[in-house]
Formats: sequence, C-alpha cells, structure tokens
Amino acid sequence: SAWPFQIVLVLAAPTPPSSSAPPPDPDKDWDDGPSFWGGLLRGLVWTVLWFAILGGAAVGTGFWLRAQWDKPGPLPEAKAVVVPHGGTTAAADALKAAGVIQNATAFEALSWATFFDGSIRAAEFEFPPKATIADVLAILRTAKPVEHKITIVEGLTAKQIAGLLMASEPATGL
Repeated sequence: SAWPFQIVLVLAAPTPPSSSAPPPDPDKDWDDGPSFWGGLLRGLVWTVLWFAILGGAAVGTGFWLRAQWDKPGPLPEAKAVVVPHGGTTAAADALKAAGVIQNATAFEALSWATFFDGSIRAAEFEFPPKATIADVLAILRTAKPVEHKITIVEGLTAKQIAGLLMASEPATGL
C-alpha cells in the first residue's frame, strides 16, 4: 500500500549533476540575490517610475483636454442641430456628424469632467459658428431649444391641420 508514495519520491528526487558539467567551486559563495536594502531600493525606484509615467500621462491628457476646451469648432455658419436622447455618446456622434465639434472623444471627456455643471439635454439647438466645446456644453445645458412656428388658418378641419403639420419643415426633418 506504500508503493505509490515511493514512486512519487523517486520522481521528485533532484536530478544528479551531468557528468560533463564542471564540479561546483567550493570557495565561491552562493548568490542570494540583492540584499534587503537593494531590494527595497529597487522596489522604490520602480514605484517612482510608475508614478512618473502615470502622472505624466495624466498631466499630458489634462493639457490636451484644456486645449480642446477653447479650440474653435469647425462649424462655418450658425446651424440648428437635433441632439438625440442616449447620453453623451449619442450627442457627440450627432454633433460631430453635423460638423459642430471636431473630436467626439474630447467632447465626451469634457462633458464627463464638467458633470456637476448640469446634464446634457436632448432637443434641437442653434449653434453659433466656430463654437468651442465649452460653448457647445453651455448650450446643451442651459439654452432654450429651437422653436418652430406654423400658422393654422381658421376654418381648417382636423384632417387638413394634420396634413399641414406633417408637411411642415420640422416634421419632415429637412
């Protein structure tokens, strides 16, 4: 009943040195690796290095976002744009497709960073030419949506009014 353990002990035994390997030098001390202070210093250097790399990346990102905040947008003239429901990603995609902003990633990061200024609303807004991301976020948070007016003359039936509303520009999306 003890035989499986004997096999395991034989298999786990250290391998004998090769006959072609030189014999170990008895005068040479074993290298135990770095001393306690050497290991501590190495760990400290790696920690400082990682903090420097991550801190540099954070500072670089901050400078880049600050430059994006005041950078004029690509919109050549004032334009009304419908900002859909769905959060900052949907808003960024719609604004970039309409040519209001140049960088959707910067818009999303800056809207997240200024989260406490208010939420972004979905509606149709009028954007001025060359609006910065700061201007765009202020419009999305505080501006009144575009109002479309239509005149309904007296005496029309409900069916005629429905046809008039459906043929109007805001209803067609043109």
